[in-house]
Amino acid sequence: SLRRSGRLPHALIFTGPPGVGKRMMAWALAQAMICENASQAPCGHCGPCQRVAHRQSESVLAVEPQGGMIRLESA
Repeated sequence: SLRRSGRLPHALIFTGPPGVGKRMMAWALAQAMICENASQAPCGHCGPCQRVAHRQSESVLAVEPQGGMIRLESA
């Protein structure tokens, strides 16, 4: 599992053209990292998965560009 491997950095940047699934991938990765029941994929049903799905997780910080730039105050 991703959590057990310990190979992810503390921050990731998803970049690419619009519509390729960057945001969806980022949220799925967040679920996989904090899921209480995941062995290979997030369960989607536990509390942490539900909070990520509703963008209410205290464990996930999403920083998105404003006007084409990421402001330092956002990070």
